[in-house]
Order: sequence, then structure tokens, then C-alpha cells
Amino acid sequence: MTVAPSVQKKWSASHLEGGRGPVVELLFDLVERPLFDMAATLNPVELRGAVPDAEAPELRALLESMLDLTVKLGGRGTLAEFALDGEVRCFLWEGSQRALPVPHEDRRVKTDFVLLQKDLREEVLRYEPPEPEVGNLRCSCGAPVSPDDETCRACKRDFTAPLGIESRPEDPEHLRPLRTRLMELNVRLPDKDVFRANVFRPSNAFEMLTLEELLPEAGLELTEPGELRRRVELLQEVEQWPKRYRLPGVPATSAFASWCDALAALKKPAVSKVLEQLAREQEPRFKEIADIVPDAPGWHAAGELSFSSLPILFEYKREQILDALDFVRRFAGARVALSERFLGVLLRIAPERALEKERKPH
Repeated sequence: MTVAPSVQKKWSASHLEGGRGPVVELLFDLVERPLFDMAATLNPVELRGAVPDAEAPELRALLESMLDLTVKLGGRGTLAEFALDGEVRCFLWEGSQRALPVPHEDRRVKTDFVLLQKDLREEVLRYEPPEPEVGNLRCSCGAPVSPDDETCRACKRDFTAPLGIESRPEDPEHLRPLRTRLMELNVRLPDKDVFRANVFRPSNAFEMLTLEELLPEAGLELTEPGELRRRVELLQEVEQWPKRYRLPGVPATSAFASWCDALAALKKPAVSKVLEQLAREQEPRFKEIADIVPDAPGWHAAGELSFSSLPILFEYKREQILDALDFVRRFAGARVALSERFLGVLLRIAPERALEKERKPH
């Protein structure tokens, strides 16, 4: 990553989306992790490192945010990712391009990532995680941690982050030994006990690492942290739509599902401007909403963490909600089929957006 000297200080002091930052502190935090290294200069930034597969999505999201900021300030950068013995994939940030896939031989790629892959592979094979002191625990990054630690000093992992349950055994009684063991270890039970819990909330390293070990053994599959975070962010976003995209007579405090119902009652063409803005800004999220799995523990976990009832309501209102979103997509020019209910609304407030065959009397 490189920026003009005139904006280097601004880049270093900037915060990324979600309040993370300053960037320079995030970089130094990464360098403290095992198997990470950075060139002595901060312009250009040359960072390299290796992480377990499970941590790769979160690290990539962080680096992409830094690269987005770099381009926003007129700079450029390249991200490469690879397994130790896999293909080297390069992505370019430059001008108006974001995450543009390019071959590693591309002249715009200034680093020999194939050689870097070889060097990192040798470092990983030589690496021996430090032995923890007797009685201590070990973080997934290999660093020793104390039972009461809330974060890992090496990789900054948050040991109080909630754990979402993706799936559970059909017979709840299979979880009774887990409950007994957690009580023996004095690990706090979840709000809905282990039999119906969608979320476990560890308070320190001991609880986090104990839960990560015992829950899968008991048949409770954990939601990948990055995926849980994505679902929570999606639900938090859509629950803001009633406030951000105001509809006549609909309170800003309405739930997303109620707001969708209100779309069927629209009567005045003036509301088209709101729907055009919604379709323009949010259409990419419509498919994410459609992918919600009704009555799935992993989605209910995201609902609890985001304070959204949508995963519960989706079980019996899925068709109505998706019909409403297809209606909104018409205001982005999509030629999607509409339910009879929403075709009537479209003909009433924006007949020019109806297809020719839809304007004909039935």
C-alpha cells in the first residue's frame, strides 16, 4: 500500500469502517502476531504474514478496508492470498478499481509474491509456538493466555465475542453431559440453557477456549465468526430501513417485516423517489435477505445479537417479504415478476415501470 506523502499522516491516523483504527495502530498490532513482518517504512507499507485458515476471512476483511482507504486517498495497493502450497492470487487496488483480480506476473504487481510464498512456507514449517506456562491456556494463534484474559496480547483476539450455534443435535438430551461438564468447570450457562441456546457468551479466555472445545464434541456446530458477523450486520442494516426510507404513515420505529407489509398499502406516486433511492442503495442486499434460512439456529443467533426478529418472522412471512423486495427492485429497472398484490401497487403509483403485458387488462 502506498499513498502520496501529503496524505500519509491522514492515512496513518484514519479509522476504518466500524470504528477500527487508527490504521497505524492496527498495523503494529498485526506485526506483534506470530509469523507477521512489516518493512521498516510506513510508505509504502509492505506487510506479510500467515494465519490459520479459520482466521483468514477476518484478516482479509481488515486488509481490504485498509486498501479501500488507500485508494480513497489517491493511493494504490496489492493484496495477495495463497495457501502454503496453493495458487498465488493477486488483487489490485488502483484508481477506480477495487479488488481487481490480476495474475501475479502482471506488471502492475510490484512484489514477487511467488518468492514470498516460498519464504513464508519455510517460516511456517520452522515455527514452533511458544510453550505456555504450566496451568495456562493457548490461544488459537499459539500464544499463551491466562484464564481471565479478555483479549489475546499477541493477536488481539476477543475472548468475550459471542459464539453462534449453526446446528444442534436432533435430540436435546444428547447435550445433557455438556451441561453437566460446563457446570463442573463453572462456565456460565447460556440464557436459554444448552438445550435451546443459539448464542453462548464467554467472558474470558478460559470460557471461550473451553466452549470451543466442548461444544463441537457435544454435537453443537459453531457458526464461523466472520459469517456470524456478516449476518448480524445484515440484520442490523435492514432494521434501519424503516427509519432511513420513510413510508407514509409508517413509524420510523417499525420492524423491517412490518415495513415490508406497508409497501403493499402505498397509494401516492410521490413515494416513488424513496423506493428509487432504496433500490439504488440496497438492491445487492436483497439476495442476502433471500438467503436467510428460516428456523435455523445460526440465523436465530444473528437475530438475537442484532435485536432483529426477522429470522423468526421469515419462517412464515418469507414469501410476503420477498414479494415486497421484488416490487422495490422494479424501481432499479429489474424486470422481475410481481405478485398480483404488488402489481396492483405498481400500476397505482408508478405505471410507467410496469411491463407492457402487465398494463393490459386481465
